[in-house]
Amino acid sequence: MQLDIGQFLKVSPQTKLQHSNIILRAFGGELIKPVYETTVAVKYEDQSRDENEIKRLVDMEISELIEKSDWATPIVPVIKPDESVRICGDFKVTLNPVLEDINYPLPRMEDIFAKHLDEKFFFEK
Repeated sequence: MQLDIGQFLKVSPQTKLQHSNIILRAFGGELIKPVYETTVAVKYEDQSRDENEIKRLVDMEISELIEKSDWATPIVPVIKPDESVRICGDFKVTLNPVLEDINYPLPRMEDIFAKHLDEKFFFEK
């Protein structure tokens, strides 16, 4: 069997994203005050690369340019191994503080072994 390496399917949205009027509320129900964080300075030689990627995302209708927003978070350009760029958002000061942290406890090894006391396992090398 041979793997077809290097053949990738270009993914693009099938339907255009629709505008949403969602209001962000905390889990307690209170309204969240919008946070507007200014952009981070980008090196001059990297600006065109980042702008080209944003233009590509807008042209593919994955992103949409807007004039004004109450919410804003800095973008973080991440360089991929092939030297292209991935645009990410830095939500640590805008959205993350209002999210509720949900902890899912991991089972202890003793509990896992106790569940399988009557079972037999066979291993071959």
